[in-house]
Amino acid sequence: MNEVQYRRLSLFLTITAAFFSVGFLHPDEQYYAIDFSAFKLGMLSELKSWEYDTQLRPWSLPFIFMPFLKLFDLLKMDPFQMSFALRLISALFSFMALNVFIKQARKGFSQIGGTALFYALHFGFIFKLMMVRTNSENWATGLFLIAFTYALRKNLVWTSFFAGLSFLVRHQLGLMVLPLGLYFLIVERTKIKQWVLQFCFPMVIVIGAGFLIDSWGYGELSFSPWNYLYQNIILGKVNTFGEHPLYYYLYKGVSKTLPWFLLMILGWIYYGLHKRRDLAFWSVTLFIITHHLIAHKELRFLYPVAPLLVYMGIKCLDEKGLLQKRWVKALWGLNIVILPFVLFKPAYTPLKFYKFIYNQDFKEINVVKDAHNRYPSLEMNFYKRKGLKLIQKDESLEQIQGLVFTTKYQEFKVLKNRENCTILYTSYPQWLFRFNYFNWLKRSNIWALSQCGPI
Repeated sequence: MNEVQYRRLSLFLTITAAFFSVGFLHPDEQYYAIDFSAFKLGMLSELKSWEYDTQLRPWSLPFIFMPFLKLFDLLKMDPFQMSFALRLISALFSFMALNVFIKQARKGFSQIGGTALFYALHFGFIFKLMMVRTNSENWATGLFLIAFTYALRKNLVWTSFFAGLSFLVRHQLGLMVLPLGLYFLIVERTKIKQWVLQFCFPMVIVIGAGFLIDSWGYGELSFSPWNYLYQNIILGKVNTFGEHPLYYYLYKGVSKTLPWFLLMILGWIYYGLHKRRDLAFWSVTLFIITHHLIAHKELRFLYPVAPLLVYMGIKCLDEKGLLQKRWVKALWGLNIVILPFVLFKPAYTPLKFYKFIYNQDFKEINVVKDAHNRYPSLEMNFYKRKGLKLIQKDESLEQIQGLVFTTKYQEFKVLKNRENCTILYTSYPQWLFRFNYFNWLKRSNIWALSQCGPI
């Protein structure tokens, strides 16, 4: 197969991942991007979100999604088809951005190095996993890769335009956009007048457009970059979501993204030692250091630097003549083994439960308190039919009648053993329950719907 055929294969695998990667890796994909759009279109009656109340989320990504959601609604698509279509759109955009970047970036490599970069970015499992996400990390990464491509071409205007868009989609990208601009001023020694006119002025226009979009989205004058800075940094709300040690990204990177994490670390260290004045090193370093210093950490936060770090890692291997080494091929083989799991695994299994109850068009479902004294809930209103009610009951599971929703195996087990209860749905196949080795079921979240008593 030649590269054209491999590119087509990559596109096919990307579409495959979009189809099977049902749900989200993080709720922001749903509660921010999709729910904001649906609420503005009147497809959701309310939006309960502290990010909405504090106006810290940019409206740029929901603004992009809105025309598509409106079209899907006119076509009478159900919410599950809509979410798949948005994953597909996100995937196609990311695929396009990746190809634009590869075409330009490989010019600085040897033939074998350029080929390695092509295969790494097209078939690396972390990229296939993230390219189909409807979150701001994915879209901002694609926009910044386009900006970086124009930066390699020394085109300041389009660099500024797409870098500004990446900042509008995800404000943390400012930590990459700022060094990108300073690189031209300090390293490239661009004249001040040219820098202001060609980089700063387009950036101001793009950010101004973001201010207008935010104000439209929230219904009043609003500037989400400032709101984000004030709420998360000045008031420190970001740390209320959990604090993590300095080595968190190292631990998570090794446990979740091998072999790519090793390549990324290698690339960053190599550039730090030998290529500190390179555009790629300038673009990623402030972003990486700052995210390590912030107490609340999530691995997805670092995704925007992943393509550039892989680019830097392969550049290191290329210049050192190591791409043909057996250990490099072994790491690539590990990626190929992991890739199918990424392509076919649902991102959020409980969404299948939502689809089941949506298709059955139930009107009332009963819930009782679990072992933690909490009622199970269905918070994703986008995937529920209007009129569905969860009825909180004080009865015991041994006595309750009607449709019963449980999320823990211990509660499900009680209903499973009742003579007059029929199991309608479980998030795990029931044959799997026979293999309760080390009592793993007791620690499992198993979403189930049971019909107890007469229908």
